[in-house]
Amino acid sequence: MYMQFFNFFIGACIGSHALVVVNRYETKDFLFGSSKCDSCQTPLTILDEIPIFSYLIKKGKCSFCNNLIPISCLYTEIISGLLFLSINIFSLSGFYSALFTYFILLIGIFDLKDQEFEINLLFIPTIIALFSPISAYHYFNIAELLSFGIFLATFLLMNLLNKLGGGDTLIFIILYLFLGYQTIYILLYACLSFMGYCIFTKQRQAAAFIPFIIIGLIFTNA
Repeated sequence: MYMQFFNFFIGACIGSHALVVVNRYETKDFLFGSSKCDSCQTPLTILDEIPIFSYLIKKGKCSFCNNLIPISCLYTEIISGLLFLSINIFSLSGFYSALFTYFILLIGIFDLKDQEFEINLLFIPTIIALFSPISAYHYFNIAELLSFGIFLATFLLMNLLNKLGGGDTLIFIILYLFLGYQTIYILLYACLSFMGYCIFTKQRQAAAFIPFIIIGLIFTNA
């Protein structure tokens, strides 16, 4: 129980950091700049940087300028906490999983914000998927290779029909190499949550799909 709480807290911190990276990616200010309010640019205190808790205790407002903090920040921290809930970062396998998951989260936030992401963000998760000793593809059997081929062909067909982006296909390939057959369940949950979102919001236009893959990851690891 305590370990899960710790994992959730660490995950929420990681999600908060990922948001900073996305919001300051063009200026590269996230590399050396201190955390500050996006509205008034006042440096934040340690209490202001505690994920989830600081948002709730301050009722979603900046301590200095009183401007509203986007509720998407709270949602991202909660989702990230759930995403890392079952990852033990103190083990070697957990470290690989945490680093891999962080970049998938980062890509998902970019996808949600801009409906695109820079291809260089796939470099580290691709390296982990190909060379990590815990990658599932090292142990693929015929059935897993066959299912991988079928799903890949389906994704490519949807790309040709402009029903799915090329980035989604690359994410699928990397996920399958790293996680194996679990990727099928991730896609199932992602599709179900995406359908629910479309029905609830009456969405008719193209929407970012990678955030729903992240939701699929949460349900699969639950």
